Amino acid sequence: MPDAFLPAVVARLAEVPGVEAIVLGGSRAQDSHAETSDWDLGLYFESAEAFNVVALNRVAATLDDAHREDLCTPIGGWGPWVVGGGWLTIDGRFAALTIAATPYPVALRAAIFSQLRGEPTFCAAIAEKGLARGDLAYVATSLSRAVFCLAQLLFALNSEWYLNEKGATARAARFARTVPRLDARVQAAFGSLGADPAGAIATLRTLAEEVVALTRES
Repeated sequence: MPDAFLPAVVARLAEVPGVEAIVLGGSRAQDSHAETSDWDLGLYFESAEAFNVVALNRVAATLDDAHREDLCTPIGGWGPWVVGGGWLTIDGRFAALTIAATPYPVALRAAIFSQLRGEPTFCAAIAEKGLARGDLAYVATSLSRAVFCLAQLLFALNSEWYLNEKGATARAARFARTVPRLDARVQAAFGSLGADPAGAIATLRTLAEEVVALTRES
């Protein structure tokens, strides 16, 4: 895709009334993308009343290769926080638009803390039960959930939107408020899962304790 692609798309999206910011996300924002990676664009607004979804759909239709209509959901279509979005194809490439509120809602941070603080430790505990049964698939699944809950806690702690699981721990490891060597420890734990599943569980339990302690300091 030519270098002019992103500025051209952003310029069109910036025409939509109510759009306060447009942010590139996912692997392309982290410069870890492949040639075929999607383009993830976050559209942020302050006032739902001012945000014009009809105008957004008009722009999306002109950008989309097939000029399809109503590609983006109305406000609230995806929930109360990451409130909507859509998918389109531009110049043969897949683009995902995500609509979210700005600034990061304090109520969302509180809800994530309330709902997810206990989840990583719980996942480590049930992973141990799976290990006792010799069920490594269940262990891996439980630890994966623990990791992504930890990532969501750290994203919320740093007022960052959690929009993509890909590279989440690597990004969280670079936040101002995080735990030492987060991504390296996660990768090492999963790398050793076959040879030392008990050690992997212990690593995730320790990470859970450290992350939860951080959130309680906020």
